[in-house]
Amino acid sequence: MIVLEDVEFYYGPHYIIKSVSFGVGSGTTKVILGASGSCKSTLLRLMMGFIMPTSGRVMIDGRDTQQMSLGKLRAMRKEFGFVFQEGALFDSMTVGENIGYALFEERRHTPAEIESRVRELLNYLGLGEHLI
Repeated sequence: MIVLEDVEFYYGPHYIIKSVSFGVGSGTTKVILGASGSCKSTLLRLMMGFIMPTSGRVMIDGRDTQQMSLGKLRAMRKEFGFVFQEGALFDSMTVGENIGYALFEERRHTPAEIESRVRELLNYLGLGEHLI
């Protein structure tokens, strides 16, 4: 279960998300709808522990994400799935980094191995020029 309790997030002096509270039960689906720029992706990043709230709490199975180790956050993320409206990639990462992200998260491969596997896949698909 995911529970947000009075979550706020701001960047500099600007509130991005203010006083959001809701829960998502285990095995359920929750849809987050809104116009472009209404902070849907920021909310998802908060829920997954990619960023931490300025105030409030994000609880996963009763545990505060701000108290979780990076290893616990990585393990927890494997239990969730997201479908973005536009099939969005992480906009702060290259195409290659997006494709290799799961391998990076596993921590079982060197950066060179990940790059090689990503290159192989993109070349197979005829998209090798889009690695960067």
